[in-house]
Amino acid sequence: MSNKNIIQLPLLLFGFSAGGGFNCEFASRKPEKVISFLVNKGVYYTNA
Repeated sequence: MSNKNIIQLPLLLFGFSAGGGFNCEFASRKPEKVISFLVNKGVYYTNA
């Protein structure tokens, strides 16, 4: 695979606290860019 194609690969996101909130928001806004995400925080997330 060429390095030029790396930007087209889906993301696997992992985050704690604010990073988890970012993961949730990013995955809800750009689902075509995310293959999977993990949030490690015990809070209910809402989308703006």
